[in-house]
Amino acid sequence: MNLIPLNINATLLLENHNFLTQENNIDYLNEQAINEQNLEQKLKLLSLAANKIERFHSYFHFEQSYFHLQLAKLYRQQNDEENAVMQLNAAIFQDHLNKEAEQLLSNAKGSEIYKRPFADFTKYLFFATNEEIANSKDPSFWSMNDASFTDLRNIIAKIRAHHLKYHQESAKLYLNRALIFHKLNQFDLAKNDLVKAKNLDSKVEQNDYYSMIILQMSTKIVLGLGSNLGDRENYLKQATEKLQELGILQNITCSSILSSKADLKPNSPKDWNLDYLNMAVMGYTILSPTQLLKKIKDIEQIIGRKASPTWSPREIDIDILAYGDQIIEQDDLIIPHPSLLDRQWAIIPFAEIYPDWQHPILGKIISEIKHEKN
Repeated sequence: MNLIPLNINATLLLENHNFLTQENNIDYLNEQAINEQNLEQKLKLLSLAANKIERFHSYFHFEQSYFHLQLAKLYRQQNDEENAVMQLNAAIFQDHLNKEAEQLLSNAKGSEIYKRPFADFTKYLFFATNEEIANSKDPSFWSMNDASFTDLRNIIAKIRAHHLKYHQESAKLYLNRALIFHKLNQFDLAKNDLVKAKNLDSKVEQNDYYSMIILQMSTKIVLGLGSNLGDRENYLKQATEKLQELGILQNITCSSILSSKADLKPNSPKDWNLDYLNMAVMGYTILSPTQLLKKIKDIEQIIGRKASPTWSPREIDIDILAYGDQIIEQDDLIIPHPSLLDRQWAIIPFAEIYPDWQHPILGKIISEIKHEKN
């Protein structure tokens, strides 16, 4: 199992800090989780790191708000009202509780003074590490006095860059924990952490490490699709598109489309005897089998399938043929699909896109099963 390394200390101005207790060191906790073998212990380490990293989010907003406010005051001293207003709005955007910025913006009288969250670096270190530090070297802007326009712009740019990096590193941590939750079959919690990662870093999915985590969380599955009512080809196309659009399957492979006669019970209505178009779709999913079943039923309804008697024609029918090598027997879900071996029109497209899949009960690969059935 591969987890993503972190480098958050530099972003939090802690790269030169000698931690008295390594449990206060987020990078260290993540590294320990990478090296730990036990899943429960991995989760404990990552959750401790997540609790610590979450505390910094407001800090970056407060810092930016403070320095935008200082720059606004400097602009106003120079009678540059346009830039002053711009900086005051930026200060309020970063912290909507910045009353001093609000008062200056509306030219209202007031005594509210907006202060930095930590007056000096030593106090910040105590917040960041939970460790008492007698003396510490102030990095860059902390003890700066009489800052100029250039100084303040540079400070804001630096905090903004650190804030962005904080989001990116935090997203990595949540991806790591999502993987562990998934391995422990806590699928909803895994999904929550994936959402957190995406909210923190809107571009996270463009990174190789995201793909690495998702691949480890994913199971290779095969679905069977069929339609024998209305615009059959279009319904099959809609179904495959929805599987991708809704994030149900990644890296989709589609089989050729196969025509087959409808399977009907004796004395079925004659107007049910409509030929099917069938295909198989292979891809990777992070959904549990139960979640997957619910999602594909949702797709059937979106496309237009209505409640109807068994064996009757339908716009779309989606079955889970295989979910990795798992064997599942529930009241509403049996995997591998119980009728797979009796349906040539399911076996043929299945074997086309995943010929080396091994039936977990028979122990035979699907291409061999196809040959025997022929």
